Amino acid sequence: ITTGLIHDIANPLTYAAAANEIRQKRSIKAVREGLHEIALLIDSTRKQIRKHVSDEEFSPAEEITRSCKFLHYEAQKKRVGYVFELNESIVLRGDPAKFHQCISNIVLNAIEAYPRAEKYTAPRTIIVRMKDMKRHVHIEITDHAGGIPKKHVSFIFQPFFTTKQPKEGTGIGLASVKDIVENMFHGSLSFQTKEGKGTTFRMTLPYSHDHRSTKRSTYS
Repeated sequence: ITTGLIHDIANPLTYAAAANEIRQKRSIKAVREGLHEIALLIDSTRKQIRKHVSDEEFSPAEEITRSCKFLHYEAQKKRVGYVFELNESIVLRGDPAKFHQCISNIVLNAIEAYPRAEKYTAPRTIIVRMKDMKRHVHIEITDHAGGIPKKHVSFIFQPFFTTKQPKEGTGIGLASVKDIVENMFHGSLSFQTKEGKGTTFRMTLPYSHDHRSTKRSTYS
């Protein structure tokens, strides 16, 4: 739990620090948002230690947008853009902070999978889409960063497995996501990858109740 908390605090902390460096009027708001996200993560972890997890209805579309916003600085460094296909009417039930954590981990991995901008000419996008499957929703996160090498595929969800340098990753991110998706949201997590092309992670999560489909697509 401690390792996971340290790992996930790094994202909003980086976001807040980057905003502080910009030193523009909007940076104060950005720093506040980053610190607020840290507070939510700590509170969620405290509840987890006490065997209490928030159980409430939330909009996954809103949480996805917030998660990607917090990673804007990292995406900007790699010149990566987002493509969203989100359904604002879908409602899930569970801990929104934990859902936010799942999205942030997968999106950050997708960003970091891209090499430095000057060494890569293919489209630099991360596509986040929601698919209404009547009884559940598919949330897919796709990158075009070259895919996962075959020798690593079977270890992707193994705790502490990482291809990053010691100071760049703990290998706890995807293992945490799988645990949260399966044990807290009673869903499933899978991925498809093609070496030399890209990777898609898919979360399949059950709906909390009936919903009305109203698709919205945006690009940034």
